[in-house]
Amino acid sequence: MKPKLHIHSDCYKWGGSENMPGIFLQDPTINQSFDVSFSYRYSEEYEKGMRKWVDLDPFKYKIPGKYIQERIYPFHLPITFLYKIKKYFPPIMALGYFTAVVDIMKMLKFFRRVKPDILHLNNGGYPGALSCNLAAIVGRLAGIPKITYFICSTTHNPWWLKPMTWMVKRAVTTFISASKHLRDHSKFLWKDKTNPGWNIISNTIKSQVLASRESVRQELGIPDDEVVFLCMGDLVERKGFYRAIDSLAQVSDIGVPRSLLIVGEGSEEQLLRDRAKNKKKGVYRIISDLAPSIHPYSIINVCDVLVVPSVGEEDWPNIMLIAMMYGKPIIASNILGFHEMVEHDYNGYLANTEQGFSSMMTLLLDRDLRVAIGQRAQARYEQKYRIDKIMGKYLELWNG
Repeated sequence: MKPKLHIHSDCYKWGGSENMPGIFLQDPTINQSFDVSFSYRYSEEYEKGMRKWVDLDPFKYKIPGKYIQERIYPFHLPITFLYKIKKYFPPIMALGYFTAVVDIMKMLKFFRRVKPDILHLNNGGYPGALSCNLAAIVGRLAGIPKITYFICSTTHNPWWLKPMTWMVKRAVTTFISASKHLRDHSKFLWKDKTNPGWNIISNTIKSQVLASRESVRQELGIPDDEVVFLCMGDLVERKGFYRAIDSLAQVSDIGVPRSLLIVGEGSEEQLLRDRAKNKKKGVYRIISDLAPSIHPYSIINVCDVLVVPSVGEEDWPNIMLIAMMYGKPIIASNILGFHEMVEHDYNGYLANTEQGFSSMMTLLLDRDLRVAIGQRAQARYEQKYRIDKIMGKYLELWNG
């Protein structure tokens, strides 16, 4: 009889932080080794994304919004209502302490019924989503033997949550992050100084069937000879896409057509459009609603260089792994754990200023250099981050 692996995640939508749960649910090696189940805090946005990115047929998915099966569980938690009000009245989140009682009772009943051997939690950051932290505590109360906790982004330990952190730390068997940087900056979650109880396991990427470069460029109106620098993700300030706009405008080399393509949705969209309009040099395209026929991975595949000018609050962007998988050079901010993925002047470049980004963009207008750097990026992905290698590390962790 296979051991039971239960995965729990919580996010307001199916975003980059949900990439790994989606892979676990679909990976044949994981599903051959474990009876896999999955729970999440229900929202329409989350389910819409999950249906787009995860093949749910093996889980007997029936109709949108309702699961008639035994392995996928949407949690309808009271805190969802508070999240909806938060943007209009932030102090409402103080009521989260009271709704937590309801969450705890629901989870305790659930875990005692499912009886997983392993509970794996996936959180966008720490403290991140409350239900992930409560699940760790409740999992311990329910007697789950092994609890692993993956943290996708940056961590903080505000004073008012220190009692919860103490309980989470006692409950979790092993914390996991993609970077050493995040581990080393999360010492408040370590078991002790000599044994942090922490594993470093990278994210990985599930490959997709892609449209041809020619057809995608034609649909987007991009000439074949144009060098496309790509920024992709949520259009929010922490992504730093405005820096890429400023940097392209400073590229001095002439004779090579070049453009900046920004793809995503978010609150900064109009600000980015206005900023691009004010530039006298460069071609800028901002797309906030991709045609259904264009898979996001196809956009990355047809670009020439990925630019990741983030200013903080993310540790290990999946888009960098996707670009490496498709053999694209990367120019990224020299922050957080980025330098562990991008080795400067080998499989990409690291920069901290607009002038630095501009200089690297100028270098990568050279086709031969782009190809060489891209080949090294792809080789690094194959060596370190390929899906079978990462699943092997999780099998070793969960079977150990």
